[in-house]
Amino acid sequence: MIPSIWPGDILLVQRAAIREISEGEIVLCEREGSLFAHRVVSISEAEPGPRIVTQGDALPSRDAEVSDAEFLGRVAGVSCGGQWREMKKRPGLGTRMVIAIVRRSSFAARVLLHLHAKRSSAPADSREDGDPACGVAATLRRASGATQGQTTWGT
Repeated sequence: MIPSIWPGDILLVQRAAIREISEGEIVLCEREGSLFAHRVVSISEAEPGPRIVTQGDALPSRDAEVSDAEFLGRVAGVSCGGQWREMKKRPGLGTRMVIAIVRRSSFAARVLLHLHAKRSSAPADSREDGDPACGVAATLRRASGATQGQTTWGT
């Protein structure tokens, strides 16, 4: 789910009925014994109940429909490095741009994951301004020479 959720992030999942979910939200589901958190791209009213279709932000194709039995709840927040942030129903422009790039380029996704892993393995005291290893925004900011108040890619 990069760039919205990164490896090592902790998800806060809120119980909700599938009927309460709207397009754009990130939800947690279970299928065939595996958990996955993906963004809702469509909702259909079908018998015996509503179903949602999800897609990972970095994935080029949609998942099979999710039934009420497979739906666990909405992702209400993400913790990265001990800092919690609320999940937005619609990602910001910078995040949407990164999503578009990683959906079309597995190379770009690998580069972002490499930067994230490099950032995550750095000792906390060597990080700029004590930034936690969340996404790659801090790494990109340092690499580009951007300062606070300037736009950086990442979440």
